[in-house]
Amino acid sequence: MWFFYTPVVVTVDPQINFNWGTGLITPTGADYISIRWSGKLKTLYAEAYTFYTSSDDGVRLWVDNVPLIDRWDSYTNDTSATIALKANVFYTIKMEYKELTGNAYVTLSYSSPS
Repeated sequence: MWFFYTPVVVTVDPQINFNWGTGLITPTGADYISIRWSGKLKTLYAEAYTFYTSSDDGVRLWVDNVPLIDRWDSYTNDTSATIALKANVFYTIKMEYKELTGNAYVTLSYSSPS
């Protein structure tokens, strides 16, 4: 819970787009779960990129170690933030999610003018 212990599951997810409902998130847990994703995003254009998160409980997002979204203590999160990025660069992405109780869902997406 909240990154205090050794991870129960380590996996590679090609995207963050999950809706567990009230089912299990890990093999044995549905509530009081924390998840951390990290990876890279390669941009194609030098322009502003808008990142969108949607979740039922807390979420935080960093792009290139810049905190963009911090809704960790919110219960309903549909939010966005914009950052200017350069073309043809690999940027580090980190997103954290916490599930308290009840329905569980989380998504991450992004867009740019191009």
